[in-house]
Amino acid sequence: PGELILDEHNAQARRKIDDTILLDPDSLFRQVWDLVQMVLLIYMALALPYSVGFSIDDPPLWGLAFWIGVVNDSYFTLDVYLSFVTCYYDDDGRLVADRRKIFARYFTGWFWLDLISVLPLAYLPYFFELVERADLSFVKVGNASRATGVTSTVDPEQVQLIKLLKLLRLVKLLRLLQCNYNDTTIIETVCDMVVAQVEAQGAGSSAGR
Repeated sequence: PGELILDEHNAQARRKIDDTILLDPDSLFRQVWDLVQMVLLIYMALALPYSVGFSIDDPPLWGLAFWIGVVNDSYFTLDVYLSFVTCYYDDDGRLVADRRKIFARYFTGWFWLDLISVLPLAYLPYFFELVERADLSFVKVGNASRATGVTSTVDPEQVQLIKLLKLLRLVKLLRLLQCNYNDTTIIETVCDMVVAQVEAQGAGSSAGR
């Protein structure tokens, strides 16, 4: 009887979802979205420590690699919104399709960590570059002799630290793996890969100095 009541409750919740903008966590769209997100997160877990460890320069502004990064970051930014409208299962296995409860659960839970991880701080060097270019162009037109006084305001070490904020997204990877697979072996394997990559790049960076 308990299972029948639970099934009936979840069926009613799904009918409610169909009449709103809420997302069913078991829908094909949400499953594909999370799968793509996991692939992007695993790529970032391997590529970001390499980029930071060897102090690799950011891709050129408006280049292909730049736009790939923009699409990647936009994906995770949009996921923050989707998390506010995605239903969830409570501890009793009941599907919650109440917008207020969904909002409160995410806002008081993982929202702030997700927000920090998607802040566009990594684009500040591009912003300063554009400002310096505009400054330089203005100075050249007004007084060419002052052009040599334009210096970079971006500290490379600060840029690397800003990049590391993206590693906070790995918490989402662990949440997705635990939610979709509930397999600690997969989670431990991903963690080991990330730690090994960070240690390898740190060792390589120290040797380079």
